[in-house]
Amino acid sequence: MHAERTTYRVITGASRGIGRGIALELARLGYGVAINYVRRREAAEECAALCRKAAPPDSPARFEPIQADISALMTRLACSSLSPAASLD
Repeated sequence: MHAERTTYRVITGASRGIGRGIALELARLGYGVAINYVRRREAAEECAALCRKAAPPDSPARFEPIQADISALMTRLACSSLSPAASLD
């Protein structure tokens, strides 16, 4: 007997807007979602609850709000793939 595995995705800004829409669609497709937020914990918790409702019945997927400001990391990652003369706004 094999344990069922769930694939997870990290969605930045998933507490609202486009990020929330992406999180909900991934939940509907059976993915687990790490819901990244910086300041809006209540919105992230609401997104997690909506994801649980959107997930397939009996899905083992989890939906966890995670507070982390990853903006500096994302800027470094983006800049490392750009030419030395490029800038990121």
